[in-house]
Amino acid sequence: MSTELLLNEVVVKFQRGDVLAFKKLFESLSRQMLYVTQGIVKDTQTADEIVSDGFLKLWEARRQFNNINSVRAYLYVLIRNASLNHARAVQQRIKYTPLEEHVVVSEPEALVKIIKAEFYQAVYRELTYLTRKQEAVFRLSVIEGRGTEEICEALQISPGSVFTHRSAAIKALRKGLREHSWASILCFSIFFLRFSFLFCL
Repeated sequence: MSTELLLNEVVVKFQRGDVLAFKKLFESLSRQMLYVTQGIVKDTQTADEIVSDGFLKLWEARRQFNNINSVRAYLYVLIRNASLNHARAVQQRIKYTPLEEHVVVSEPEALVKIIKAEFYQAVYRELTYLTRKQEAVFRLSVIEGRGTEEICEALQISPGSVFTHRSAAIKALRKGLREHSWASILCFSIFFLRFSFLFCL
């Protein structure tokens, strides 16, 4: 059974007030929600507090959810808006606008941003399993979009080494991301086209 189907079963139990199901949802979703809020408030402790408060409100509203996507969308909107409110309160410059609290699960903007947050989290997690050179080459080449010549100069390696390290990194990331079912959700956003090579045979 896929991860999504398992989580949908957890949501059904959560809806009924199952505390263990709530704990499972927290374990599954808290890191990606931290990614969302840390990108706005730039403070780990504050981000932790916002996410914890978001999950408390999720528990209070548990009866309205029947699948994992509705839970993700609710948490994303709630936590993002709370992060924006905090940032404005401390007079940070924020260019984002709040989302509607009752955003529907099918709304493209919310879902794409949720998936984007999850995807980056998955990529950065897989990067920790690479060698230092593989990680550096992948970051410079794919994430930052630098050319081979720039990478050679930055890392003091040959073009052949760039190719070797990049190929090894892609192979490792491809395996890790496939195991977490990322190939099945690439269609959600054009953003992911830049990473689609990770799922090519």
